[in-house]
Amino acid sequence: MNGMNNIYSNKRYFRYCFCCGVFLLELLSGCSQESGLQAEIAIAENVPIAVCAALSTAEIDTRASVTEEMKTGSLGIFRLAENDYTALYNVKYEKTSDTAPWSSTTTIYVGAEFASLCAYAPYNSVEFAKNSTVATLEAQEYKADKDMRYATTGGATIWKLTPQADFTLIHSYARLTLAITRMPTYPSTKPYLCAVTKVVVEPGTGGSKIATQRTKDIATNAETTVTEADNYIFTVTTALKTSGIVSGATDNSGVDMLLPPQTLVGGVKLTLTVDGADYAVTVPADRLSMLTAGSHYTVKIDVKGFGLQVEDVTIDKAWTSTSVGSGDYNTGF
Repeated sequence: MNGMNNIYSNKRYFRYCFCCGVFLLELLSGCSQESGLQAEIAIAENVPIAVCAALSTAEIDTRASVTEEMKTGSLGIFRLAENDYTALYNVKYEKTSDTAPWSSTTTIYVGAEFASLCAYAPYNSVEFAKNSTVATLEAQEYKADKDMRYATTGGATIWKLTPQADFTLIHSYARLTLAITRMPTYPSTKPYLCAVTKVVVEPGTGGSKIATQRTKDIATNAETTVTEADNYIFTVTTALKTSGIVSGATDNSGVDMLLPPQTLVGGVKLTLTVDGADYAVTVPADRLSMLTAGSHYTVKIDVKGFGLQVEDVTIDKAWTSTSVGSGDYNTGF
């Protein structure tokens, strides 16, 4: 009888041990799976960046910065060769509508290290040196698709857990516009149309130079003058060169240019070719000399008889289409 009891007790003991073993195996298996999952999370694949871009509209003086989200448009984004990342140059990102995300056919990824990104807009508004973040700024006619803005950074903590890149884009150029008014004293008989075909821009002090090309490194903000000349010749392409200006009217769009930022020694000398004749006027240095990136300078010129007169210079530091406001000014004569 005692033997039977021993056998029965042993069976219960073995059954208990077996159950405990199964439990331990399941526990170990679960721990192993959890450890594997944590390891998988730790070595997760790189993730695509998420892009947000805004245009700065108050970047010159000490006013509070104002930004406006880019709801459509194109960017060129660069990833710098830092923190074990390979460099990527001028990758095009587009936003086609207010609700659409920024997207690219060549997605930029970030991983376990912080990535350094910079950007510019619009895409292809400037030319970059090969495999470089250095762009060339050229004196030229103002066009929206050539008005390059840039951001030296998309943020300091862009990596796989926070892949959001926020670019606040500022102007690279200064903008100079002439508002030309035909006064009643200008001849009204043919062939006088007050047609302006050319404008020559040069420093007020003879022998000084104007920079017609400068480079801008959008990653470091560094600038270098590449090409200097005695003057910059702007050729009018609008109806101002053919139809001219009627008496009492003002043309403020025919002479509109982008200029690399710089200081012109002795002010700004402007020579206008009006109905085939050249007329010159100099805006003194205390009225206009420094051409600052992000500022829009409007010089108001009256064509009187056979000569020119500068009425004032309006400087819009927010580069908007509105009239002079806080922080902006005009310099009357």
